[in-house]
Amino acid sequence: MTPDGIVIEANRAALAFAGLSESDVINKPFWEAPWWSHSKELQEELKDAVSPGCIGRDVRFEAPTPLQTGSLPLLISR
Repeated sequence: MTPDGIVIEANRAALAFAGLSESDVINKPFWEAPWWSHSKELQEELKDAVSPGCIGRDVRFEAPTPLQTGSLPLLISR
């Protein structure tokens, strides 16, 4: 990710997990990636986390991440 939050590389396992391709996320803001489209609040939280993360500050919270089916079966801690 660039310092302003643009995705430049994506983990293949994360893409496969959600049924996405690189074109779904590359060159787009991280918080606008399909993983987070189920929650505007989460998208804002992610957007707000980019700047502190880029200067080395720890940013942690839990985020539900949907599967290919659209269900939200688990939480991923970051």
